[in-house]
Amino acid sequence: FCGGSGRQGDAVWNRSDDFEEENAWVTVGTDIEAHAGKGAPLSHTHEHSTADHTFPTHAGTHKHTQPLTPHMQKHVHGIDFVPAMLTEARKTQADTGVKNTTWHQGDAYKLPFETNSFDIVTSRLAFHHLERPDAALAEMVRVARPGGRVVVGDIYSPQSRTRAAALQAMEILRDPSHVCFLPLESLKNLFAPVGLRPQVTWQALEGDVDSLLSRSFGTRANLEIVRERFALAADGSGDVGLPVWWQGTELRYVQPMAILSATVTK
Repeated sequence: FCGGSGRQGDAVWNRSDDFEEENAWVTVGTDIEAHAGKGAPLSHTHEHSTADHTFPTHAGTHKHTQPLTPHMQKHVHGIDFVPAMLTEARKTQADTGVKNTTWHQGDAYKLPFETNSFDIVTSRLAFHHLERPDAALAEMVRVARPGGRVVVGDIYSPQSRTRAAALQAMEILRDPSHVCFLPLESLKNLFAPVGLRPQVTWQALEGDVDSLLSRSFGTRANLEIVRERFALAADGSGDVGLPVWWQGTELRYVQPMAILSATVTK
């Protein structure tokens, strides 16, 4: 039931070699607010880090990196494929006054950084946009230093194939860049080929459907279909693969996100 064209599946991103020498963190990720209304950032797994070099991959619009940067003593790098996402990220950075962040347009499958460059490499809500999440993870591990951490957070599909198919069909209508929500075991199994065994924690991302759709990328007709499917699910006569309910007149949902973290050994 998985298919479609991820926005980074065949991407060739511009490479720039004009980077800071002192790198702390790199993030490969998309905007959390494009997927859910609420949820703590991945930074809860590494708050007050003394890391010098950090790289959040797929950085999106700075909603992921912004909570991380105040805890970094050196520098944070964010990377994303879509120029518009990076424009929004820079706007958010300017609004928040964060100074220790640099943004790059680049390829998740060929990160424009040297091997062993970063203490922490993260990705949030990006792997379901990728045709080859295994290759993206291998790149994350490559640029991480020995003893560094790789952290991946993403929505995972229900165990029921019927519910998983319903979630997949809804998400493709909502966001054409979507490729596939992997089952939790499949996310965990991505780490074995790169020699890592992740620790897994979970987070519930709750939001209201109308706000979600206002930030979505499907056509107007498709978004109307998506809202109708959410409403039917809340009424008990349909399914979108997620918990959905009415809170007064507000249609709400929750998405399960797995956070997989591993220490890099090379």
